[in-house]
Amino acid sequence: MREIAGFSAFPDDGILGEEGAQRESRNGRKWILDPIDGTRDFVRGLPFWAVLIGLEVEGEVVVGVTHMAAQRRMYHAVKGGGAFCNDQPISTSGIDGPSNALACINGLNNVTEFSWSSRLLPWLDQFWAVRSVGGCMDAMLVASGQADLWLEAHAQAWDLAAIKLILEEAGARFCNFDGGSSIYGGNGMAYVTSLEPVVQDLLR
Repeated sequence: MREIAGFSAFPDDGILGEEGAQRESRNGRKWILDPIDGTRDFVRGLPFWAVLIGLEVEGEVVVGVTHMAAQRRMYHAVKGGGAFCNDQPISTSGIDGPSNALACINGLNNVTEFSWSSRLLPWLDQFWAVRSVGGCMDAMLVASGQADLWLEAHAQAWDLAAIKLILEEAGARFCNFDGGSSIYGGNGMAYVTSLEPVVQDLLR
């Protein structure tokens, strides 16, 4: 494994990264990294990519950072300490139902394997509006109250570690399509609490 700058000072910390970096933890701490989340956006000059950093301690992510350099935005959270963008507190919206909600769907080309895929488009008809900007960007819109639901059909731990913590600290709920709530679940949804019934209606 290529040595990552700075990690030689913490030889017992584990590392899990999208670009192949992997080192087992010997102390219960693991850094989960995505150097560029949204590679296609980065390559094509779109400002929706981000650097994602999560710190997992004894199986629980306790620090999350989403640095969207092209937008000069830094989202971050510490477990139990709330969520922030550029050091200003953020929180989810207070919408009361799907008719007032903005849904963000990422990976529409990858949902056909799920049992509910044929119902997705009719299900989305109940929302006020639907957007698909990009995985990390969509998630941070939910965390900051500018959108209300985010669906990601395929995601790895490095895609979700930082994002999940920021979303939950902002007041959102997170779940995998099988009802779990893990960064290792392979997919995810985040949403404001008032959308719980409609989310469960899709996934049941």
